[in-house]
Amino acid sequence: MFLTWLDWVLLVVLVIVFINGIRQGLWVSAGRMLGFVLGTIAAFFLMPEVNRFVDSPMWRIVAMVVCAVVLVGIGMAIGVAVGRAVRLRVNAPIARRVDKVLGGIVNTAIASVLIALLAFSLSSMGMPQLTQTIKESRVIAFVTKLTPESGRTFVASLWTDFLDSGVIPELGPMLQSQGPVEDNAVRPPNDAVQQAGQATVRITGTAFECGQNQTGSGFAVEPQRVVTNAHVVAGVEGPTVEDLDGNVYRASVVYFDPETDLAILQIPDADLPTLEIGRGLNIDDDAYALGFPAGGPYRITTGKVQAEGPATLNNIYGQNPHLTSIYQLASDIREGNSGGPLVDDTGQVAGVIFAKAPDAQVGYAITAEEAGSVLISAQSYTEPVSTGQCLAD
Repeated sequence: MFLTWLDWVLLVVLVIVFINGIRQGLWVSAGRMLGFVLGTIAAFFLMPEVNRFVDSPMWRIVAMVVCAVVLVGIGMAIGVAVGRAVRLRVNAPIARRVDKVLGGIVNTAIASVLIALLAFSLSSMGMPQLTQTIKESRVIAFVTKLTPESGRTFVASLWTDFLDSGVIPELGPMLQSQGPVEDNAVRPPNDAVQQAGQATVRITGTAFECGQNQTGSGFAVEPQRVVTNAHVVAGVEGPTVEDLDGNVYRASVVYFDPETDLAILQIPDADLPTLEIGRGLNIDDDAYALGFPAGGPYRITTGKVQAEGPATLNNIYGQNPHLTSIYQLASDIREGNSGGPLVDDTGQVAGVIFAKAPDAQVGYAITAEEAGSVLISAQSYTEPVSTGQCLAD
């Protein structure tokens, strides 16, 4: 596979980092790594306090970046100083040589992790060309495989927590649980559920009017049609769609209904696997929410159906209450799951995830029966439509 211009740049950076690590040695490199970790932890706890004083989403990004850079920089500077002090005590020639080699390795490892996490964050910004460039990089793909998924999930959670990019509605109890759940254990996803993930996509975009990035999930019902929530693409022009194979597409919104919270995206160049509409779910049935929690790595979130029935919901702008048939789920639904499919154990669509409870691990999905007319007729929508106003804080 050929290397892109970005690959060559990153390779040069990694070589420079390796040489610098050899010059500085293990203790300095290890000190820098420890300082980076401690600085990141400090930023994690301090950034929520900073955000309380920043109302504008755009300035919130600036505040988050400045806060993180300053604290991580201070942590790394302290770590380097400590590492140098320790290194001065290493006098044996053999120990010095080992120190140099390990310093190069550790320094390169740190840089690789930073590259992977930075690339992951940038690819979540809803810029098709940027996302495509990142996905085409062989170097980024390699270092990403070496980066723990927990690290990428952590970065994604920071992104949504501090930038409010997940835009998932939070609802109180909507339905009374209809009988006790007989067995809380959910069967692990079978092959049919796993295969359904191939039709699940990540959706990102920028709502310029509100100065914010938005991320959610969706699923293909036709090779060139993706269903998602209206609140995921509200105020977004030309959302970016990314499938599990790493293909990146620029989509247009051809159906947008803020009342039902449903939208359809058209992707002319795509040939996506599709999901079939299922028979629906009963109380205590296993259910699987497919999507990208916090805009992070793809995940299958298991759950149980607690209740099903009509509930009074507002539209995405908090107006016009109306009855909608929904499922209430005992499931850890998070920001970024919005618009993803709720599937049964046959891998067929039972509903569309759209909201979660603010505290308990409870999620909500529009039933496939409620959304049926939109799901079945998705191919008939061909002309771009307005995506309305974005959802400001």
